[in-house]
Amino acid sequence: MLYSYGTILIYTIDKKEAKEVFMKISDLAKQTNISKRNIHFYVQKGLLTPAITKENGYYDFSEEDVQRLCLIRDFRKLDLSLNTIHSILEHPDTCGFYLNMHSKKIHQKIRCLAIASENLDSIINKLPLHPNLTNLASLLNDTSENNSFTEPVSNVFTENDNEMVNRFLWCPFLDTEHLTDYQQFLWEKIKQLSITYYLEDYKKIKSFLTSFDDRFSNEMYVTETPHYNKVAKLSENESIAFGNTIITYLEKLPCHQQGIQFWKKYYDTFYIPIARINDSQIGTLLKELSPMYCIYKKNTELAAQTAYDYLSSKEGKTLKEQLENCLGDFLDLEDFKHAQLIQLYCISAIPLHAL
Repeated sequence: MLYSYGTILIYTIDKKEAKEVFMKISDLAKQTNISKRNIHFYVQKGLLTPAITKENGYYDFSEEDVQRLCLIRDFRKLDLSLNTIHSILEHPDTCGFYLNMHSKKIHQKIRCLAIASENLDSIINKLPLHPNLTNLASLLNDTSENNSFTEPVSNVFTENDNEMVNRFLWCPFLDTEHLTDYQQFLWEKIKQLSITYYLEDYKKIKSFLTSFDDRFSNEMYVTETPHYNKVAKLSENESIAFGNTIITYLEKLPCHQQGIQFWKKYYDTFYIPIARINDSQIGTLLKELSPMYCIYKKNTELAAQTAYDYLSSKEGKTLKEQLENCLGDFLDLEDFKHAQLIQLYCISAIPLHAL
């Protein structure tokens, strides 16, 4: 199809009336400084999904498509990969996570280049007038030993990392575009507390989040937010029914070997830190900051208590023993019964395709 001669349909809103403006793809390429070839490439890769005119097979680009195209252009200038850009366009809430990871990679490259520059300067300064291979080998060996750094940037916990973890944990419960002054105060206090008192737990969660590929990160964001929204809308009776649903999924858990392995592997670096943070002063502040979180917390506690009461009963004794046998030391229903039962439900009910 001769898409190069297609028309671009852009919707603009006039103060008096809406009107349609047509633009050739060559004009759009000139306006955005993106070649027609690249625009076609982005469409092929699924970053743009414009409508197609049935009569002639030309693309009709909406104003949203133009906006996405400009975002792609600007993200590419920052050297983000197309896969990462696609993830951000599809799920904007992941933006902070991906930008933070990309920033770390850039800082890592900067440090490596700085070391390479120092090595080159050292070699040049010590280089004999008539060097031989022995001289060069000695100089290269000396510079590599003297100018190496021991801690990669990825292992350093920065203020951006703290922001990333807080966004991952709490943004699904927040309307960050419309925070009141008091809510903004509470948000800043939460970030301060996370650095002052819960740094080790935040480091563990950051390490967990950054240990997977983009596909898994998307899975986490995409599956958990609908879960939060759904639970936050439950009535009291529905929350009790949710507790019975948890029991049903717990009965399947002993056969879910992949989920059990995942739980054990990341128990100390993800599930326990999150449980501690939710039961901490940060969790208390979140209840005040976010009405949604307050309701979610209330409903999950009611559901988890329903499940826990069953496990503590005569009827649920066998299931409790099965859970204790398959999880062993990786289960603490005494200190974190509400959090752990909800977490175990998520392991059983929410498919983690990227495990």
